[in-house]
Amino acid sequence: MNFLETGIEGLDQILSGGIPERSGVLVEGPPGSCKTLLGMQYIYEGIKKYNQNGLYVTFEQFPQDLYRDALNFGWDLKKLEKEGKLKIIFTSPEVFEQDIKVVGSWVEKIFFDLNVQRVVIDSVTHFQNITLGKAEKRKVIFGFCNALKRQNVTTFFIKEVEQEELPFEEYLFDAVFNLSYKEAGVTKNRYIEVKKARGCNHTLGKRIFRLTNRGINVLPDKSMSSFCPMPLAQVFSTGAPVLDEALGGGLSSGDVVLLGSDGLAGTREIVGSLISEAVGRGEGLCISPCSPYCFMDLPKVLKMYGVDMFALAKKDKLIGVDFYQRAVPEELKINVINVGQLEPTEFVKVFREINKEMVDSPFAWLVAKDVDSLILKFGEEFTKDWLAKQIALLRAHGNLVLLFCNLNSVSESMIGFLNQNASTVIESWLEDNYHQLQVTKSSCNKTSNPLILKNIGEKPFFSLE
Repeated sequence: MNFLETGIEGLDQILSGGIPERSGVLVEGPPGSCKTLLGMQYIYEGIKKYNQNGLYVTFEQFPQDLYRDALNFGWDLKKLEKEGKLKIIFTSPEVFEQDIKVVGSWVEKIFFDLNVQRVVIDSVTHFQNITLGKAEKRKVIFGFCNALKRQNVTTFFIKEVEQEELPFEEYLFDAVFNLSYKEAGVTKNRYIEVKKARGCNHTLGKRIFRLTNRGINVLPDKSMSSFCPMPLAQVFSTGAPVLDEALGGGLSSGDVVLLGSDGLAGTREIVGSLISEAVGRGEGLCISPCSPYCFMDLPKVLKMYGVDMFALAKKDKLIGVDFYQRAVPEELKINVINVGQLEPTEFVKVFREINKEMVDSPFAWLVAKDVDSLILKFGEEFTKDWLAKQIALLRAHGNLVLLFCNLNSVSESMIGFLNQNASTVIESWLEDNYHQLQVTKSSCNKTSNPLILKNIGEKPFFSLE
């Protein structure tokens, strides 16, 4: 995975060096929070420091206004345009959104002629004017992001927000930068927070930034004083070459994989393959099976993938969690914990012990969680709060997390939460009697078109076409 430095002082430190190339970055904040300035600086620094040409698309400001404002910081954008290193386009979202999808259009010609590598869209807020509802808005923005990724560019999407509630489209982007300000005595402090950055070991929390004669300067706090770039995690196979290709190479330690279904299409083949690979690497298995399966039939299912649950149990590499008080084989009873009758506080205590056991282990774990059972037992709000803490702990110790969820049975808010906290999202559904699958998000920064899942007679027991 190649990383791109923004060139903005202090911001690259928060990102542990930069953002993955071809990322779609949402830059959100209220009016006057310096969103447009951040976008202009991203483009300018890319040209001057890294010889990466830029495209700035504005839906509301005239280019003359951008030229004038940029000169306040010594950025001569008009000169860069004359040199063929920058193009500023003033258009409408309807026109640009349609034309970028057309092969050989004027937009595609600009990308080709300038060899554009950095793009700013100012602002994505205007897309609400060309859509009728949330579902259509999500579809339009997702398609727009993918169209830009196909041009092999890294894009900042500027968005104006009036309040602090979570905008539902945040999870469609690879990274989210939130800009804000507040009064502090007689002064006004400006803040930037990297709320999410897939593929980056980014620093959490708000950071103060200042406006200097050279633009935005993010001030380091104590947690950033000993900054050094973190090595990238090693990518490993899912056990299915076709799925590895769809994911852009595979998965890595610390990934959180959301396996979302429509309640009709199963994910057994994918789960079996992932567990087989993890056990083959010497990892432990902590699993709460979804309702169609129990610990009486799970050993037989996993045996098909070369996984011996009874051998794992003898090596203390198996932790089972059951929500339904179902029967358990005699050989696994000491390893399976029934949480079906526990109150929330008791449940938290039990998992505190489970977490300690995994964290203290000399090996990593694959942790498979049935989100549907969690919600059914404790409700969505508890699940969100508890799951967020679990994910943070497990990721910090390099464990791979699988989340199973029927996306048709949970709220829009829950879907947004899961998408935001997952580094990889694989959606599965049944349509026209075909089992379809799509990678909508990945830690390797790649997505896929909808693919048809076909069952085959040998491992990994499925192919994608």
